[in-house]
Amino acid sequence: TINNKENIYLFSAYLDKRINNYNIRIIASSYGINLINNKTNNNNYYCHFHFSKEKEKGNGYWSSNIIVEANILWIWQRAWDPRNEFYNNFIITCPKVYNEDYYKDTISSVYISKSNYCILPNSKINFMEITKENLNIPQINENSVIGIKPENIKIAVCTKGLSFLNNSELSSKWIIEWIELQKNFRASSVGIYIYWVPNNVRKILEKMAENKRVDLVNIELPGNSPNQPMSQQNFILRNRQQKRRNELVPLNDCFYRYSSTHHFVLIIDTDELIIPLLHKNWQEMLFYILNDGKWKSEPSSISIRNVYIFNQNLNKNEEKSIFNKYKRSKIVQERDQYGKSFINTRSVVSVFNHFGLHRINSNISNTFHIQANIALKYHWKNKCPNLELGNEICQNVENNLIDDNEIILKNLKEKIKNNIKKYLNI
Repeated sequence: TINNKENIYLFSAYLDKRINNYNIRIIASSYGINLINNKTNNNNYYCHFHFSKEKEKGNGYWSSNIIVEANILWIWQRAWDPRNEFYNNFIITCPKVYNEDYYKDTISSVYISKSNYCILPNSKINFMEITKENLNIPQINENSVIGIKPENIKIAVCTKGLSFLNNSELSSKWIIEWIELQKNFRASSVGIYIYWVPNNVRKILEKMAENKRVDLVNIELPGNSPNQPMSQQNFILRNRQQKRRNELVPLNDCFYRYSSTHHFVLIIDTDELIIPLLHKNWQEMLFYILNDGKWKSEPSSISIRNVYIFNQNLNKNEEKSIFNKYKRSKIVQERDQYGKSFINTRSVVSVFNHFGLHRINSNISNTFHIQANIALKYHWKNKCPNLELGNEICQNVENNLIDDNEIILKNLKEKIKNNIKKYLNI
């Protein structure tokens, strides 16, 4: 949904029923404008609500005077890069303006504007429909993740937007293995966000979606950004700072998509896998971490340290597989380098690639980094990323390789091999 006049692009809107009140959370982008600065300069933004009765979807009716002032949160930290010359992303919060009984009977939409005047029903305005909770899925009622039985812990896994043009970048075999491994470790839901993937990969993902193994969300870059496959991928690869910002849209959409039905959201890439080393699955691991008696406040994120896995003599004609011959580096990255987190949906308002960014209140702990003997994030690479780590660290990483991960991966393959075969035969 686009507000061309004010250069605001709305991606999605969700009903947030946490903290004992209703809020509408809107994920939005704006180019070259920091909505926070506008609001600071008394250029306020307003939420305009449109309600339509279910039985009158065609025309519906408008509730009068449903306009509230919006609160705006920049999904970023100024220390990372303070410039505005990008598509920046925001969470726009509209406070609750109606009771639950009224809401249940309506189709609800929202529009963001600097104007606080009523919009006439015949105005050509693009309203964003508000996503309500899926009543077919049990809702999360707990206010804390501490003390929940392991079998009751719900975890959703999401990817950033996938942009792969051919099978050498992302093979159908790899994506099946990756998804089935998330399920093996007890992911209740897996959300796959897609810019572009090869046709055979998309076909398999669509089949898995039909079988309720994954949720597929097709996305595009905002505004005037390119969205043809080749130009889109080139744009993503060549514009690193914009890429980092664009990623925040699917990441935060994922968080709100699953926040009412899952206790944790884990955002990882398709070349990454969280391996529990002391437990059978993530549920048992998280229960162990959360119930050691040390917690004085609700955790925001539980972070897993990164370790690199390198390909060993893969035949050029061999399809990429998570279970090919690999060696793991003995060197585990420091806790603030490339870790990924189980983000607590009870305590966070916005998320970043590696952790929960803004907390829901001040009585929430910072990111908790677990010990490397409890779990590791396996990160598959052809070679060490010199640009990020530097030559000296990469030499140390690549010169200290072990193959003890072979047993772990072999055991995992046995558990999921039948599901892999089923989808590979499509």
